[in-house]
Amino acid sequence: MAVASIALAFGLVRRVRSGLPIVPAADVPAAAWDGLIVLIVAGAAIGCQTAGIMAAHAIVPPTARSDAPAVTASELAGTAAGTLAAAAVGVAIVLAAGGTRRSLGLFSDSPSLDLRLAVGTVLLITPPLLLLSGALNAIVPYEHPILDLLARFRDPATLAAVWLSAVVAAPIGEEIFFRGVLQGWFESLASRQVGAGRRSALPVAASAVAFAAAHVGQGLGWIPLVGFGIAVGFLRSARGSLLPCVAVHAIFNAISVAIILLG
Repeated sequence: MAVASIALAFGLVRRVRSGLPIVPAADVPAAAWDGLIVLIVAGAAIGCQTAGIMAAHAIVPPTARSDAPAVTASELAGTAAGTLAAAAVGVAIVLAAGGTRRSLGLFSDSPSLDLRLAVGTVLLITPPLLLLSGALNAIVPYEHPILDLLARFRDPATLAAVWLSAVVAAPIGEEIFFRGVLQGWFESLASRQVGAGRRSALPVAASAVAFAAAHVGQGLGWIPLVGFGIAVGFLRSARGSLLPCVAVHAIFNAISVAIILLG
C-alpha cells in the first residue's frame, strides 16, 4: 500500500504539472439550505443517537460493574441504528427545506469512476495517515471506546456491532452530515464570495476541521482526521457525489478495525 501511495502521489504531481484536473469534475447545483437547517439536522442527529442508546438500554440494561467496558456491544448497535436514522432524518429535513438529491450529493454520474477514485484515495492517504497516527500515539496514547470493547470481547455479537457501527453507520451518517449538509452549505456561502462557477478550498478545509473536532477526546487521533476530511471533502467538491466519500470512509474504517483485530 505504501508503494501504491507513492506511485499515486507522483501520478498526481504529473497531472497537475500537465494542467490536468486531479479528478474529473462534475457540475453540482448550489445548496439551497442555510445555517439554521444545518443546526436542525445536527440537533436531530444528536436526538436520534440518544434515542438509539436509550433503546439499547431498554433491551439490555447497563451494568454497574466497575470492570465494564466504556461502551457495550448493545450500546454500539444502538448508536449505529441512531446514526442511520439520523442520516435519513437529515436527508428528509434538507429536501423539505428546498434541497435536492443532487445538491446534497445523493447521486453519481459515474458510479464506477467514483468507486475507482475511492479506492485510489484510500491507497493514497492510508499509509501517511497511519504513520502520522502512530507517531502521535507515541506522544499521547489513542483512546476509543471500540478499542476498550475489543480488548475484552471478540464474540460474534461484539464483532457485528463494531463492523455495523464503524464500517456502515459512521461512513453513511458522518459523510451525509459533514460533506453533504455542512460542506454543501459552506460551498454555497463561498460561491457568493468568489462568484458562481469558481471553487474555493475553504469549504473543504472548514468541513474537515469540523469533522476532526467531532472526534476530539480520543488522544491526538483527531489530527490525522483533518487530512482525511480534506481528502474526502475534495472528492465531494470535485465530483459532487457522496458515493466516493462514503466508500473511502468505509474502506478506511474497515482497515482500521482489521488492524485492531490483528493487533
